[in-house]
Amino acid sequence: MVLPESFEKNMKQLLKEAFPDYIESFSQESVQGIRVNTGKIPVNRFREICPFPLAAVPWTENGFYVTADAAVTKHPYYYAGLYYVQEPSAMLPAALLGAEPGERILDLCAAPGGKATELGSRLAGKGVLVANDISASRAKALLKNLEQHGIGNIYVCSETPEKLQEIYPAYFDRVLVDAPCSGEGMLRREPSMKKSYEVHGPDYYAPLQREIAEAAVKMLRPGGRMVYSTCTFSEKENEETVLELLAHYPELRLVAAEVPGSEDLPEKLAGCVRLYPHRVRGEGHFAAVLEKTSGCAARDGGDEVLPCDQEAVFGGKTAGRMPGRYQIGKQNGIPEQWQEFSEHYLEKNFADWQIFSLKERLYALPPDSAASKKLRYLRTGLFLGECRQHGFEPSQALAMYLKRQEVKNSVSFTAQDARTVRYLKGETISLTEEEADAAGNGWMLVCTDGFPLGWAKCNNDMLKNKYYAGWRMH
Repeated sequence: MVLPESFEKNMKQLLKEAFPDYIESFSQESVQGIRVNTGKIPVNRFREICPFPLAAVPWTENGFYVTADAAVTKHPYYYAGLYYVQEPSAMLPAALLGAEPGERILDLCAAPGGKATELGSRLAGKGVLVANDISASRAKALLKNLEQHGIGNIYVCSETPEKLQEIYPAYFDRVLVDAPCSGEGMLRREPSMKKSYEVHGPDYYAPLQREIAEAAVKMLRPGGRMVYSTCTFSEKENEETVLELLAHYPELRLVAAEVPGSEDLPEKLAGCVRLYPHRVRGEGHFAAVLEKTSGCAARDGGDEVLPCDQEAVFGGKTAGRMPGRYQIGKQNGIPEQWQEFSEHYLEKNFADWQIFSLKERLYALPPDSAASKKLRYLRTGLFLGECRQHGFEPSQALAMYLKRQEVKNSVSFTAQDARTVRYLKGETISLTEEEADAAGNGWMLVCTDGFPLGWAKCNNDMLKNKYYAGWRMH
């Protein structure tokens, strides 16, 4: 491969005698990785049932290499949200952020969701994740991935960092900035990126990255931590950005991070991590952990709780409404359809959640959290389903959020059962006599090996498929 001239020159200066090793890495196969969704399954249990050979990714406990020919996106466990397919180096930033249950987390450049899904899983249903991407189209993919992973305590928005900064000053316990970059770390895997690199290189991205990172600093509470990361190697986009942050914000300090295979850096940058493809099994990444040691006290973010989702804002019945102008749902008592559904079919109790409606749609917002009506959201909280004249229709998001033991009616097929794939393709399913006797009629949570996939409507020995059409296996 012929590298962009400026990139090759910079890499020679950066790597010196190691540059030939880097060039040699272009002749090696790229690696494939999956990251276990610990919100649904413990790592040791996943290793027991995983159909693919696994090798551990050294910088995160729930990341694994899989062989290049492993059909990871075709297996029922993928549809059950048990793992996320992710380039191994890209697992580093979320691992370094160290999110804990109950915290307020912001993923500022979150789409398509590789890091946001990990942060949401680490919250373990407590606290709140604000996942933002300035591109509304990319944020739709982000929302889908968060829902597939069963994460309900979310606010998914599409805003500029400057706008978020106005709403959430000194608010978040942890902030991840996986900044848009020139993508030098992707040239080995995707040679087609050469053309875009020549148009938009480090000089284009560095000022943008610094604006984003500065907004992140202002949204971080005193004592909070942020990770700044990129998938590029340019010092201008990486270390120089970090040094500029440290110079402009004396309340920040670098936190040392020990990562196997990372490059040794000068003492003043000892908190930064560099992964290169000639030193690790991955495409490479840069990350720096920063802690805010002082500053203004945090205040509550948001000024009014409201429900919203992508169909309400960007399509569906209310298409054409200006983004950011919402019909605000009101908590005027719990709809009868939801009460009947939850009493008849659910063991899970949503009593501590805030239940809101937007027209016929019903949402559960995380306890002790609020959204601002000044922001553009694709989703606030967990979309429960729709209140119809004939009753309540539960959502795909609710199916993925629940665990099998949290519903009263369920059926589980093994991953090898042909009916599992047929269900994922949207087909009607027949039950055995024994399964039908145990099932009962009405709404049924369909699972694979005990892990939810979606809903069906049971009538004697037949399951009318309610799996969301947009997620079906092809």
